[in-house]
Amino acid sequence: DTLFSDEADGPLDPEHKRMFMAMKREVLRLGGYRQEFFITQTPHLATMANAIIDLDAMQAEPRAGIDAAHR
Repeated sequence: DTLFSDEADGPLDPEHKRMFMAMKREVLRLGGYRQEFFITQTPHLATMANAIIDLDAMQAEPRAGIDAAHR
């Protein structure tokens, strides 16, 4: 019931990116999917999502005693 996609909108121009998002919503509806997690570098498409997971904001701080080889 969940779809995943990774930057599938990358090569599209702004108008086609909007069309692509509408198509994704229709695929969810027609396929009976509950949700989709997608990655985009396009701020406008990110604002069209129902929720945003900001990985930059979730960066973990290195813990004391753990060297780079264990990260």
